[in-house]
Formats: sequence, C-alpha cells, structure tokens
Amino acid sequence: MNLKKVDNQTLPSITASEDGRKWLANFEFYPEVVGRQTSVFRGLMYSGENNYFSQTDCVVKFSNSTVGEEDLVKYVDGVREFLQLAKQFNANLQNVKIVVLLPCVAVMDRNAPLYNAIFRYFKNYKRVISEDDCVLLEERLSGQFTTFIDPEGNPSSACPEILHQFAHFCFQETKGQLVATNFQGIVRDNKIFLSCPVVHSVTKKYGPRDRGMQGIAHFSQNFSKTCSEGCKKYLSFSGVVYPSAPSMLNKFVGCPTSQEKSTAILMQPVTEGDKLPVLPAYTSIESLVLLESPPPPYEPFCFTAPPSSHGPHLFGTKSEYVNNEIQTV
Repeated sequence: MNLKKVDNQTLPSITASEDGRKWLANFEFYPEVVGRQTSVFRGLMYSGENNYFSQTDCVVKFSNSTVGEEDLVKYVDGVREFLQLAKQFNANLQNVKIVVLLPCVAVMDRNAPLYNAIFRYFKNYKRVISEDDCVLLEERLSGQFTTFIDPEGNPSSACPEILHQFAHFCFQETKGQLVATNFQGIVRDNKIFLSCPVVHSVTKKYGPRDRGMQGIAHFSQNFSKTCSEGCKKYLSFSGVVYPSAPSMLNKFVGCPTSQEKSTAILMQPVTEGDKLPVLPAYTSIESLVLLESPPPPYEPFCFTAPPSSHGPHLFGTKSEYVNNEIQTV
C-alpha cells in the first residue's frame, strides 16, 4: 500500500462542461449520499492545472454497478441533448428558467487506499475506489434537493406545472424520439436547477439507463395521469415518428380477446376545434379484424403503428382521455 497517496483525485475530464472547459476534482474519503444507482462524494473541482481561481464545489458520482467510460459518455450525450431542449423551451418563458447541469466524465488518477478503507469501515460503505474507475463530476447544488419526476415518470406533488409542460415539450420537439425522467434538483431565484436526468430514446443510444421504447411507454402511462390544462399546447401529434409494431404470430378474425384488446389502439384523425378527439371505448371495436402483420419493432416493447400525420397525442389530459393507457406488446 502506497502511503504517499493521501487524497482522492481524478485526471482532467474526458468530456467538457457547457462552457468548453475540462475539470479535475479532489474529493472526500466517504460518500455524502449512497443511492440505488450512484454514490455521491463531495469535493472541489478545478479547470486547467489546479487553477485556484476556478475552484468550484462539486460532487463526484460513482456508479454502484459496473459502468465504463463509454457508457458514461453516452449518458452525458443524453444530458447534453436534454440541455439543448431546455434552452429552446426557455426561449418562450418569461419569469422562470430551467437550468440543466451538464456533468463531465473523468477517470480516477489516484486514491487514498488507507483512508478510504478506514472510512468504509466506519461508514459501512462497501464500494472500493480503484484508480481506473470512471466517474461523473458535477457542480454541487446548495439548497433543498427535491425529486420532481421519478425515473419511471411519476411526478411528485412538488412538481411545478412548468416541468409538466417541459416534459411534453421534449417529446414533441424531438418528434417522439425521446422523453426524459428523473427530474430532480432545486428551485432558487426563479430558476429550476435540474441534475441527473435520465433520457429514454427510441434507439437506446444514451447509456445503460436509457430503456428505449419501454422507458417511453412507462413515462407516457405514468405521466399522463397528472396532466394539466397548460400541457395542451404541447400535445400535438403531428410529425411524431414511431417504430412499427411487432409482428403478430397468430392472426385473428372476429371478436378479439381481452388480452388482444390490450395490445391495440384505434386512432382517430384530429377534428377541427380546440379539443383533442376521444379514443373510442373497446366496445366499439368488437369486430376489429387484423389481417396483416406489421414489420418487427426496435424491441419487444413498442407502440402500435400510429396514423401517418394526425391523431390524438400519447399524453392525454385526465378530462379528455376515455382510455389513457399506453398499450404495449
């Protein structure tokens, strides 16, 4: 054991912060928070060669599972996309702004094995820090940390309406290619600071926590239960692109079973007027006949094929959707 190693420090980050700088960090011997997905250490980060004047309070996040550099870089790419969507959304806001913290990916340079072992023992923390560990560096938020939307897309009672609208905006602006969950952070000075979002994309390109169409379906199902009137302006269905539905091995003719009903959505075109159309009850499709099997999907969890350009949006308001379940196959 090298007793000269008396601190925990990273190399300069692989990815840059929003302003283009790369950072390195020194951090404590024991975590400030231990969660299901990550352990969070408090520290200080510097840009350049330990530039004192750039010293910034930070958190260093270790994954509790085996997550490598490539996975974290993909995750940061998703957060960067989320950040750009927040900037577009902010352009239409007057009094409140959404600020997204962009983490940096860094690799450990050295650690303090003796001190880390002592604090692991007293703090009952089992993870061993290695010199080749890959971590996330992020500016530390001070204030009351709140979870607005959980990883499954369930909004809490503390979730402001503006974040409801922003969640819909992300889906609409990307033409149905992604949604974001795990909105958590603080509210301060008419700004909502968000940390650690999870982005779910159709092609599952944003790391291990990106659950693809399954994540999008879960978000849609859970989030739509609490939609407000302010969400309506972001409920346009036009331009949304979906993957196709999965192949059906058994064709059926006549009255579908209850299980078969749960895998189909009958979409109607949008009519003139302000209100979204109401999906018909299942009793009105008793004679539904499926004669063709659509091509296979990206993955087993998938929406049925939508109309070409018009129809009700996935996210229905409580007062307008008769059936607001998201159907998966």
